[in-house]
Amino acid sequence: MLSSFWCSVCFSVLVLSGVTSSTLHLHPEQRYTLPQNRGFFTVGANEDLFAGDGRSSAASALPLAARSDAQVMSGSGAHREHRSRRSAGKSAMPKVYGQANLNDSHNQMVVHWAGEKSNVIVALARDSAAATGPKSSSVYVSYDYGRTFTLVSAKFELSEAKSKNGSKQVISQFYHSPADNRRYLFVDSTHDYLWNTFDFCKTVQGFSLPFKPTDLLLHSRQSNLVLGYDSSHPNKQLWKSDDFGETWVLIQEHVKTYFW
Repeated sequence: MLSSFWCSVCFSVLVLSGVTSSTLHLHPEQRYTLPQNRGFFTVGANEDLFAGDGRSSAASALPLAARSDAQVMSGSGAHREHRSRRSAGKSAMPKVYGQANLNDSHNQMVVHWAGEKSNVIVALARDSAAATGPKSSSVYVSYDYGRTFTLVSAKFELSEAKSKNGSKQVISQFYHSPADNRRYLFVDSTHDYLWNTFDFCKTVQGFSLPFKPTDLLLHSRQSNLVLGYDSSHPNKQLWKSDDFGETWVLIQEHVKTYFW
């Protein structure tokens, strides 16, 4: 039996022709103001400024943005329900103070500044969805507000069972905790794997997932609480973690949208 929702996970149930569907009704402004979305940008390989439409291809030359201008810019179409999309006419471009050359060959990069009173910037270099051939990813961290970046991909290892055929991690997205800015979650939706960190990626732990993590939703006040959504499953499953991604329980099926 599926366990009940805890901590005010909001949903409503519709019964149509004998099919039960959990539908969450989002206020139009709620979907654009989720705390976990602040500070993200996407960088395109052939662009000089941050792009926010998720369709641009990530560059080895990383523009550095002003702290006061940090806004969420989605790099993945899979997160349309939780990440904002701005029209070209309203898009506010950040000020650029310099570049950090990462010498990375991936064609898309998702960048996040950890927030006020922090000098930490995390950058995920990945292949775009349209890229052909085997995909890969790299993770970089700066602890001096972008002056230098350190490649930390070696910390993101798959379990022995997942890597027995020579498979390498393919991190598709990462998430920042709005309740504790030292915490991040990184997901590999190819291998159904997740890594968490509690200290700005200085230490990283990996965990196999019982579902495909097409989206995660972190609680804005209770840092251990995470919802995981599997839109690829025929039953559209919603999972919940009480320990920041280390263990999961299935709490609802036939879910369309959701929020804390």
